[in-house]
Amino acid sequence: MKYWILTLVIVLSVNVQSQVKKNLIQGVSISFPSAPKQTANEADFQDYLLISGSMYFQVSVHRNALPDYDKYLSIKDYLTKEQDKEIKDDLYQHLVKESFEKIKVSESEISYKGHYGRFIKSKPYHKDQKTYSLRYTRMFLINNDLIIIETGCFKETKKEIDQRDAFFNSLEIN
Repeated sequence: MKYWILTLVIVLSVNVQSQVKKNLIQGVSISFPSAPKQTANEADFQDYLLISGSMYFQVSVHRNALPDYDKYLSIKDYLTKEQDKEIKDDLYQHLVKESFEKIKVSESEISYKGHYGRFIKSKPYHKDQKTYSLRYTRMFLINNDLIIIETGCFKETKKEIDQRDAFFNSLEIN
């Protein structure tokens, strides 16, 4: 009995240690299943990518996402919740149209810890492999930083769904 408990503890501790937490912006982090590659590190854009097995995990941070952010801050306290949402909707609608118009399967509004965002399920076609993949994207505007969290796979099994959910649920906003 002790052997099985010890084995379980070791397996769980190795599993926990393999998670790699990335701080995206002040007060916002996410955990990747293992160390991602930083594919961009510029003043206004950061990108992390991990390809693991049959899935990919990606996070992009776009700084200065709202045009006229200083003006927005000066009027934010006077906006109703609906007006504030409308400003953010304009940004999300532009991004969705630009990036997902031809491949979008579904889109819904989401909220996480008081931050309004979008969830998009899309199905891009890969000519080289002559098949579709499944892509799941969550977008949040936090202050003036747009956080885009994405996972994708060619075939969705319970394992991929569990990995996707664990990645999305690892987002921390303080």
